[in-house]
Amino acid sequence: MNAALRTQRALTLWALLGLLSFALLPWYFLQQGSLWSALPHIAGGPETASALLQTLQHERPWLWFGFAGLAICLIALTLPFLAHAKRQGVFLVAGALLGLVGLAISGFAIGAVGWSFEFLEHWAGPLSSGQYGMGWGAAGVLLPLTILLGAGLARLGYCRGWMVGVLMIGVDAGSFWSQMQGGVDVWKDVGNGVVKSFVSFRQHNLLAHLPPETN
Repeated sequence: MNAALRTQRALTLWALLGLLSFALLPWYFLQQGSLWSALPHIAGGPETASALLQTLQHERPWLWFGFAGLAICLIALTLPFLAHAKRQGVFLVAGALLGLVGLAISGFAIGAVGWSFEFLEHWAGPLSSGQYGMGWGAAGVLLPLTILLGAGLARLGYCRGWMVGVLMIGVDAGSFWSQMQGGVDVWKDVGNGVVKSFVSFRQHNLLAHLPPETN
């Protein structure tokens, strides 16, 4: 199996992982209990429902942005007529941005009691329900969307260190990858990045649940 096919399959798996998270994991930050205790209650109330059920049963249609973005990316990765790198890159970037930007804007614009800004309520009318901080389901959707955005940009010729270093400057391919591997420490770079991301994720969710007077 060549590198291009492996990359294509890996990206397809990321898109499918995002869709599974959308359908099967609690979307919002859990007020009580752990992820494992919440999984049997995905079809229960809005506190533990997945994004799919939030949209269908609990009147939170703005979460469809995540599904639409992942669906566009999956279509780009599976349909033969979109296999061309540039064409596929356009669809990957468009889908990923639709999901990321749509979820980010709705996350800032809609709070626990409805619209976060008064002018939005005057413009669009009151919401029947608000939303809490993002949880496991959101993380399982946002991470694949971010990876697919990077892949789409690479398809369009951006964010490609190998292309610039090896093809344009003429650095030996073996030396390029050797230097890349030698410059990365698994724990200091990757491990610390994962720990910092998790801590930051938890802090933002906790702050989102503070009473208004303490924000």
